[in-house]
Amino acid sequence: MSNNHGKKLAGKTAVITGGATGIGLAAAKRFIDEGAFVFIFGRRQKALDAAVADLGPNARAVKGSVSDLADLDRLYAEVKAERGTLDIVFANAGAGSPLALGKITAKHIDETFDTNVKGTIFTVQQALPLMSKGGSIILTGSSAGTTGAPAMSAYSASKAAVRNLARTWAADLKGTGIRVTGANSVRVYTAQGLRGAKVVQIDEANDIAILQLDAGTYPALPIAASRRVRLGQTVATIGFPNIEIQGFSPKVTRGEISSLNGAGDDPRAWQISAPVQPGNSGGPLLDENGNLIGVVVSKLSIEAAKATNDIPQNVNYAVKSTYALALLEPYLKNNVAEANQSVSVPRFEDMVALAQQSAVLILVY
Repeated sequence: MSNNHGKKLAGKTAVITGGATGIGLAAAKRFIDEGAFVFIFGRRQKALDAAVADLGPNARAVKGSVSDLADLDRLYAEVKAERGTLDIVFANAGAGSPLALGKITAKHIDETFDTNVKGTIFTVQQALPLMSKGGSIILTGSSAGTTGAPAMSAYSASKAAVRNLARTWAADLKGTGIRVTGANSVRVYTAQGLRGAKVVQIDEANDIAILQLDAGTYPALPIAASRRVRLGQTVATIGFPNIEIQGFSPKVTRGEISSLNGAGDDPRAWQISAPVQPGNSGGPLLDENGNLIGVVVSKLSIEAAKATNDIPQNVNYAVKSTYALALLEPYLKNNVAEANQSVSVPRFEDMVALAQQSAVLILVY
C-alpha cells in the first residue's frame, strides 16, 4: 500500500479529460505523485491502456468523448461508484485544425466547438454533483484564445470561449468553496517532468517575465552580451508552437538578424527572420554557439498586414539579452553560465541538441 502521508493531494480524487497523452498525461503523473487517485478520460482505448500501465495502481481509464453527454454520465458514475466524491476536474480535452477564412465549413466549426466549448461545459457541469468545498476546476486554455492565429479562426474562438468560461464560472461558484482556474495557473514541462512555477517578476515594457520553478536542478543557457550581435548573423529559436496541432516535441527554426532594432527602430529588440508561430513567444533566441542573445516576443501582427495590404513574411522580434539579463540578475546570485565565444562554431545540430535541454514548455491554464 502506498504511503501518501504529507502529500498535497493525499486522498483526493481527480478526473482528467484528454488524459492519455500530452498535458493530460503529464498532469496525471504529477497528481499521482502528490497522492491523488486519477481517472483519465479519452477516446482511444490503446492510448488509455498504455497510460494506465505507466501511471500505476492509482489510475483508472474510462473511454469516451467529452462531446457525448452519455459518455460523461458514465464517467462520473464510475467515479462515484469507486470513490464516492470528486475533488479535481481538469477539463483538458481539446481539438483544432487549420482552416483559413473562406474555407471554413459547418462541420469544422461543429467538431471544434463540440470538443473545446460544449465538451468543457458539460465536463464541468456533470461533475458538480460530486464536488464540494475545497474542490478545484482547471481548464486548459491557449495563447490563441487571446492573440489569435492564422488559419485557426475556429480554434482561437473556442479557446477565447474557454478563457471566458473560467472567469464566468469563478463568479457562478462564488461561495461554494470550489475554485476555477483558467489562465493563472502555471506549470512547466521539463526533462524532469511537470513542475509548478510562479511568476516572480514582470517587465511589461518588454513583454517578458521571470518564473521561479519548484525546487530542482535545471540546465541553464549561457547568456551573451547584446553588443556582440551582428547584422546578418545566423540565429535559431527553439519552441513549442501550436501544441494542440503540432505536438509536444520542441521545434527549431533558423534565420538571421535582419535588423539590429525592433519595430519602429526600437533599440530594445532584434528583428529576426527565423519563423515564429503562436507558442514560440518566451522561447530562446540563440546564436551560432548556443548562447542566449534574446527572448522571442512577437511577430508582425495582422494589423500591419491590413495597414500595408500585404502579409509580412518572417518579420519577427526578440527582446535583446541585455534587457532579459537585467530582469534576471537579482535572482541569479552570480550563477550566470559563461557565454561560449569560441571561434570554432559547433555544428548546428550539436548546438541545438545542447540548447534543447534548457528549453521548456510553459503551460498556462
